[in-house]
Amino acid sequence: MSLPTMVDTLIWRVAATCPKTTVVNLSGGPVSMPWASQVPSIIQAWCGGNEAGNGIADVLFGDQNPCGKLPMSWPHEAQDDPTYLNFGNMQGRCLYGEDIYVGYRYYDKIGRAPRWSFGHGLSYTTFKLSDLVLKTSSNSGAKEQKFPQTKAVFRIENTGSVAGAEVVQLYVAALESNVARPTKELHGFEKCYLEAGESREVEILMDPYAMSYWDEIGENWCIEEGKYQAILATTSRDTEESLEALLTVHETTRWLGL
Repeated sequence: MSLPTMVDTLIWRVAATCPKTTVVNLSGGPVSMPWASQVPSIIQAWCGGNEAGNGIADVLFGDQNPCGKLPMSWPHEAQDDPTYLNFGNMQGRCLYGEDIYVGYRYYDKIGRAPRWSFGHGLSYTTFKLSDLVLKTSSNSGAKEQKFPQTKAVFRIENTGSVAGAEVVQLYVAALESNVARPTKELHGFEKCYLEAGESREVEILMDPYAMSYWDEIGENWCIEEGKYQAILATTSRDTEESLEALLTVHETTRWLGL
């Protein structure tokens, strides 16, 4: 993850001279940024191809509002990654020692924040989430939908002065479980484009997998009886802007798939 030493040194020296330095990073994945706290803004441009320069210029000069989100958790250093102790192979075998705790699930489990969370991404506007409600309807008449259908309904508002898009994520946490499970799991998302000052109601559907785990012994999916917490957020890290609602499953159910 490390950049060449002289690149880090260059950024430190430029930032020390010019407090309004913006760093534009072109890479296909996370790199170490020990100078991140010393610059006011960073643009992660990924690998944009032939038109990358024009796209970056549009963002830098404010002609386009950047609305991208990180598709991965961005660690501080390689040692923070869940695969660090078992990366590569041993005698021709590739070991996945992180088990189900990959990405944001790992950082949630150990209680340590990455440098930037899965789903993080700033823009030239701001958004506000409110009025989260879980609505459940019975689908007993539909053969392919034998489970109650739950959807998260909420309101999102563009509270800034320019148009932009926000990606809202829906996580589900099993509060009472007899098996080892992630602290929470992503089970839905919606990209919402709003004009400045616009507000609207949005729905995200939750399917039975949102409460289920795969039982290796029983060789089926299991929805455990108990309480589940729906978490609406814009990143995998809980913030003051996150919204929560409770859902109760009254009976344990096993099934083989949709």
